[in-house]
Amino acid sequence: MNAAADEDVFAALAARRAAPGAEPVALAVAEALARRAAAAEGETRRLLLERLQRRIDAISNGKPVPKTASAPPPWAGLSSLVDRLGRAEAPPPRSQVRAPAPPPLKTVAALQPTVGRLKTEHRLRQARAQVPENAGPLHSSRVVHRMLQTLHADAPAYLQALSASVEALAELERAFEASLRPAGRESRGEKRRQR
Repeated sequence: MNAAADEDVFAALAARRAAPGAEPVALAVAEALARRAAAAEGETRRLLLERLQRRIDAISNGKPVPKTASAPPPWAGLSSLVDRLGRAEAPPPRSQVRAPAPPPLKTVAALQPTVGRLKTEHRLRQARAQVPENAGPLHSSRVVHRMLQTLHADAPAYLQALSASVEALAELERAFEASLRPAGRESRGEKRRQR
């Protein structure tokens, strides 16, 4: 396109904007395309002006703008993968793959409540040791310790379950941090514990 043809496209857009009955969304898209074309140069400008001309023609005719079939949509590869996976045979459930767990030993089963209670009391003593002596009534450590004492008095089973969950999360965090460290490197705390 030459400079005169460029001006014709912009003039056609201005005329279409002034004409009644044009769809506002289609005009807004065409105006945005015109701004992009005005800022571009060379081959990019030519392609944008051609696209703008097609859009103006479609707005004038009241038809939707035809899509160009230049490239497949970006999700085409994903949809083919989903189709392939949908046709694939489903793997067996994990319950069929694993061997059944052996039944717990009677002695271990009998001692579990006692061990859980002792662990919870140990955690309470640890929490009490972390509360500063001069902590006020709204100090976060003191509030947490009061909450733990209340739970221990009112719902000891819940406190044991909560303690077990926190311990499991702490173990997962330690395992995650260990997986992030390069092989052969230990943290300072682990070196001190080994001495």
